[in-house]
Amino acid sequence: MRTKYASLVLGTLFLLGAGCSTAPQTTAPAPTPAPMPVPTTTAPTREVEIGLGSDGRLDITTEPFKVRLDSGNFYFKPDTITAAPGQPIEITVDKNAGFHTFVIDGISLKEIVKQDGVISFIAPTQPGSYEFYCDVGSHKAMGMKGALVVK
Repeated sequence: MRTKYASLVLGTLFLLGAGCSTAPQTTAPAPTPAPMPVPTTTAPTREVEIGLGSDGRLDITTEPFKVRLDSGNFYFKPDTITAAPGQPIEITVDKNAGFHTFVIDGISLKEIVKQDGVISFIAPTQPGSYEFYCDVGSHKAMGMKGALVVK
């Protein structure tokens, strides 16, 4: 019986020793994470309007010429707008009665006129008189027109 007891103790110790070995465990190295993409930032853009100054030289700081406009059945007030060549123009519609458009064929401009709306464009660089008008029905023929004078 002593032999059985000794065998049992030795067997238990052997099993316990097998689980506690000090042999180094080999594990694969942790993978190096892929580099994170660096977010790209687009610099904010700013629109710059280029025009000709009153001396005829290039001017990139030209401020818009601001016009307040009233429109109604068969009229624009004012009916003449004078600007420098290449000058930005900003028309704010103070009053509008009815449905109308603001058209300048010489610069391919056609905008719907809306109360409190803004119509922006750049005056032609060529001096001259450019007709503006409403192209709704016979509004132009009934006097809804004016002139953009560039000088």
